[in-house]
Amino acid sequence: MRQKLYSFLICVLLLLALAANWGFGRLKFAAPHPVPIENFPRHIGDWTCVEDDPVDPAVQKALPTATIIQREYRNSAGHVVTLELITGKSYDDFHDPNVCFPAQGWTLFDHKILNWNGQEVNFMKATLNGYTEDFAYYLAGGYLANIPMGGIAQKKFYAWRKLLTGEGGGSLVVRMSNAEGPGSVDVLKSFALTIQPVVNSMVKERK
Repeated sequence: MRQKLYSFLICVLLLLALAANWGFGRLKFAAPHPVPIENFPRHIGDWTCVEDDPVDPAVQKALPTATIIQREYRNSAGHVVTLELITGKSYDDFHDPNVCFPAQGWTLFDHKILNWNGQEVNFMKATLNGYTEDFAYYLAGGYLANIPMGGIAQKKFYAWRKLLTGEGGGSLVVRMSNAEGPGSVDVLKSFALTIQPVVNSMVKERK
């Protein structure tokens, strides 16, 4: 009985501490560590990189600590998926596509959270000038897929993760897109599942 009481009191104290830090904002955000995305395979499973897309200088300037890789992969059936990997030393460099896409003229719709082999993935469709893409993205590791990248709640989560585990977490945002069409979501999922083991191993490495 006494042990249960102690456990209850400890839980209450932890909740009070969390509320205080949340309210006053005194807990510093945990800094992530970058991961070696330059080592990401150019050939994986049935998919082969067919083109490296240059990073927009304006984007790189806006995300000073970020390393960004943009590639197009094609499989033997001719399907093409665009992959973007973003890593960095600050969560401030992970911007929310729900903000930056509309700013570039895209209209977003069909938002949903999908679970692909245990990984929660943000999915949506984006259309511009009559062209529509399927778009999926997530922060590797399965954490808080439905909270916008760079949001205060997500940063607080990482701060507490750092406090409790001593690990800031590997910073790897995975974005994938392809042209909307018959079976296009299945193609995107197939690609995501193919790269998932490599992505999961990368977030455990230090650069």
